[in-house]
Amino acid sequence: MKIFNLLVILLSVSLPFEVNAHELSVLTWNTFLVPHPFNNTKQEERADLFSKKLQTLNRDIVFFQEAFIDSKRELVMKELAPLYPYSAVPKKGDGLFKFLGSGLFILSKYPMKILDQVVFEDCSGTDCFASKSAIIVELTLPNGGQIQMIDTHLQGWDNFDIRKKQLLQIKAMMKLNAKFGIAQVLVGDLNIDGNIKSEYSSALGLMNMTSTPLEGRLGASNGFSTEGCFNTPGGINNGEWIDHMWLNTNGTEAVIHSKKVIPIIGHLGASDCPLSDHYAVEAFIEVKKIFNKQLSKSQIPKVHKSTRS
Repeated sequence: MKIFNLLVILLSVSLPFEVNAHELSVLTWNTFLVPHPFNNTKQEERADLFSKKLQTLNRDIVFFQEAFIDSKRELVMKELAPLYPYSAVPKKGDGLFKFLGSGLFILSKYPMKILDQVVFEDCSGTDCFASKSAIIVELTLPNGGQIQMIDTHLQGWDNFDIRKKQLLQIKAMMKLNAKFGIAQVLVGDLNIDGNIKSEYSSALGLMNMTSTPLEGRLGASNGFSTEGCFNTPGGINNGEWIDHMWLNTNGTEAVIHSKKVIPIIGHLGASDCPLSDHYAVEAFIEVKKIFNKQLSKSQIPKVHKSTRS
């Protein structure tokens, strides 16, 4: 009877055991906080409205891009600290003409540690004045599960060759920090239009990642009119879906769902205006904490046959 009970225990611990999944709410937003003299787009007025809007949305973790005005980034971090006690800001690059930082920062409700950062080696045009980068962080969630997330802002305009080189730097960083059983999610303004399948599919294949489609009525996160609010230097286009969340499950059952474009609107002067030339994109990520799936042979205690007659 004792042998039977021991076998039952061994079988139970060798099978997968799954605790409750945690659903992580995520928001990514290019804030268009480009300082003077590069453009004049009511940056200060827009930034002063960010905190209240983000408090209302109340997502678990927020990824920012193009937040180049340090004072406004620090203001947002200070005002949102009660809601988001954990933050991450990449270091500035050392290049001679790197007048600006990366423009990235992350705010989280949950414990988060910075694992690594890469500053891109290749750039074009005015992007070369910024320390365009990618930063990878690891979050620990309330259910004990973990997830690695990467915030980035890739090269703009029709420069896929440069974006490809930047993606390869990110891929190398992800591989270096990867842990089997912890999913990795690439987040940010990738400047790759999800509505143009050629580059989109090629980039996903390059990164060995997947992306779920947008839901809801909006199919673009950039390219809308800001007339009557502020001038958009790039003009208006047909609409682009360039703000993304891509997934590498890395041996887990992580799932990204309910991905939507979210307009963030505030009162500027006499008008209700978008607070950036990008809308935000939100999604929910289901993260499960799974214990070791199976004991190795060396971990299984030997069961000795009884010698009693």
